[in-house]
Amino acid sequence: MKNSDNTEYAKKEIDGIKQDVESLVKRLGNIKSKGGGIMNEQLDILTETIADLRDKGEKKGQDIIKEVSNSTLDHPVRNLMYAFGVGFVLALLVK
Repeated sequence: MKNSDNTEYAKKEIDGIKQDVESLVKRLGNIKSKGGGIMNEQLDILTETIADLRDKGEKKGQDIIKEVSNSTLDHPVRNLMYAFGVGFVLALLVK
């Protein structure tokens, strides 16, 4: 091989590598855009699940508050004694 042949061969190799890199960058861009769609879809599902759990938690909390309120109306002295006992125990633990 002559020097000019080596130069032509190197130029062809460099052009081939350049095309390969450009193709790879293009493919990565496509993967990124597709992956972003999948990630957005998963994020939407996660957001819906969190909203559903929040709604269930709020409903459960409201039910518990109603139950405690009804219990206090039905047995005010008993609940007052429970509250006093819990407060007394917590005061002992804090000291």
